[in-house]
Amino acid sequence: MLTLASKINIPDYIHVTTVDKDTVLLNTRTNKYFALKDVGARIWSLLKEYKHLTEIHAVLLREYDVEEKQMEIDLLELIEQFWKGGLVEVIHE
Repeated sequence: MLTLASKINIPDYIHVTTVDKDTVLLNTRTNKYFALKDVGARIWSLLKEYKHLTEIHAVLLREYDVEEKQMEIDLLELIEQFWKGGLVEVIHE
């Protein structure tokens, strides 16, 4: 189960490029593409910088005008979608 305490890793088989303002991800194991815009692209860039969701959550709270609990819900839902798409790995410590 994902929580803000979860640690996330981007596997080596995920390739990333930017097209216009969109971030495009390719899972080379499944050959599926994913396109991210705005907040989703920002979260992806933070995943490259930070590994723990608590850190990403804190940055997003500083950057966006949203309630803390709503940001937690939205962040965890998006990370779960990334995980189901094979874009990230959850590291259990």
